Amino acid sequence: RILMSLQQVCRVLGYFGNIFLLMDHFTELYRESVVYRKQAAWVLNELIAGAAGLDVNVLQPRETSVNMEDLNGMVASIIEEYIDPANWHLVTSIESDEINQDSILRPCSLSAITTGGGS
Repeated sequence: RILMSLQQVCRVLGYFGNIFLLMDHFTELYRESVVYRKQAAWVLNELIAGAAGLDVNVLQPRETSVNMEDLNGMVASIIEEYIDPANWHLVTSIESDEINQDSILRPCSLSAITTGGGS
């Protein structure tokens, strides 16, 4: 349900918003952030779908329509970004020999505190 709501928000933004500004922002986020790459790609896809008018629930039509040449250019740009060779060999796991030894938690070596049992 949340995913569908987010999808609709992104599509409405793509439909009514400044698609060039939104595409530039999320493309830059896609390039710069390994952490948010998957989410940025999803948002980019939904913005394009919204700009194209696919499954957008709106009460009023937009004032100006999107130029199909511009839309095709944006789609081509996104596809080029997705198939860029820099995105083909992404890190998917950390091998045990690559782990920084300082980042591993070591067991604490605390000595037991004993009290003398004298009366």
